Amino acid sequence: MRTRPATLALAVALVTGLASLGARGAPPRGARASSPRVGQPFLWRVEKSGPPSYLFGTVHAGVDLDAALGPEGIAALDSADRGFVELDLTAPETVEGLSRVALARAELPPGSSLRALVRPPTWDRLVALHQGHTSVETLGRMEPWFATMITPERVIAGRPRAAWERAPALDVAIAARAKARGITVSALETPLDQVAVFSSAGRKEGVAMLQQLLADPDSARDEVEGLVGAYASADDRKLVKAFGRLRRRRPVLAEVLLFRRNERWCDRLAPWLGESRLFVAAGAFHMFGDRGLVRLLRERGYRVERVGGRRDLG
Repeated sequence: MRTRPATLALAVALVTGLASLGARGAPPRGARASSPRVGQPFLWRVEKSGPPSYLFGTVHAGVDLDAALGPEGIAALDSADRGFVELDLTAPETVEGLSRVALARAELPPGSSLRALVRPPTWDRLVALHQGHTSVETLGRMEPWFATMITPERVIAGRPRAAWERAPALDVAIAARAKARGITVSALETPLDQVAVFSSAGRKEGVAMLQQLLADPDSARDEVEGLVGAYASADDRKLVKAFGRLRRRRPVLAEVLLFRRNERWCDRLAPWLGESRLFVAAGAFHMFGDRGLVRLLRERGYRVERVGGRRDLG
């Protein structure tokens, strides 16, 4: 079965926190959501002993912070002792480190060529998109996953951008708000960890990501925009379906992008949970399914409940 373009575009745009989303500045609020909020926030209360903590499923795009969090989410963030985000992209050293690590791993081994790895139409589209910005020789030396990371910006270059593309990502707005209130913000992973997510998927998966991203870039962008709108309106069903597509059709990507990271993050959070009031913000897909953060924390003995009584996605 052929994977819809948005399945992989979503993996890039919604599941991972890319540096390009954090490099646009970090005002305390994101752009206004384009859709009215019709559901409950993607917010879970975590309790065992001691003060409660909160999990919040984000989208790596610019949607309105207050609308996405809701009143209880805002209160939970503002009263936290410590906040966790995937990467703290409000810190210049993090963005610099991510770029440095990515560039260090971006080059194919000697004797290999990206042109030889992808289909001719994919190569032609890639060269056309990067014309005047990246030389053909440089493109040919890139690992497929790296070409996938840098290409979305070329797809939208020179075209009108939606509000969610212009504004700082929700994760960035959360970190900025926490810091403005004197709350310590920590990262769930390092820049090296983030880059390893892509590189560890393997070259075959990297090629598949690039080819499917470039099969119909405008359609992929439109579908991602629809999913961002679904998030803004708290449309659980549409997001769960997209999560299911990724899990079924790209199991290797789901494993490295979501499930292994979820396990590492639970270990990262364990010393803090129950001792401090935490506010943990990570991509919404990390909350879903039987290997999501919600389920994994329950298996460790925590009581994890969705705020507002909405259908539990864990």
